Amino acid sequence: MRTLREAISTFDTWVDRNRAEKALATYYELSKTQDGQKEILKQASNGNGEAADYLFLTYKKIIAKAFWAYYLGPDKRYHQRRLSAGADEDFASMAYAMLLGGEGTSPYKTFNPDKFTPSADLIKQFGYYYYRYLQNEAMKMIRAEKMGGVAGNIPK
Repeated sequence: MRTLREAISTFDTWVDRNRAEKALATYYELSKTQDGQKEILKQASNGNGEAADYLFLTYKKIIAKAFWAYYLGPDKRYHQRRLSAGADEDFASMAYAMLLGGEGTSPYKTFNPDKFTPSADLIKQFGYYYYRYLQNEAMKMIRAEKMGGVAGNIPK
């Protein structure tokens, strides 16, 4: 029998094969230079779906890690129930929307590419910010679920 971790393919299939091939063809070479990396991040933050597809593919492992570590958490008795309720799709959707920038929570708001050295891999550096934002959003989603849909800072 496969373990739950192996059975979840949502993060591998969120960007379908045609979109993945197109995104890789468009952005792979561009990602090799820092100016190209800035352009990819800029396009994704402005809502370019193809750039967001490329970043989602690049960050697939950290999205899955944040999902398992922070959204599903260490209490395994709740995993199957949450997965049956579509938790993986909810998290993938939130993670993808975050890559598109726009309103709401976005790591683009705090990421400043100019503070890194000229040789830094900005895609990799942005991944750290993205992971922390995924972590925070996972905590908010769990809190909202526990409170029956109410989230945020609520006074006692």
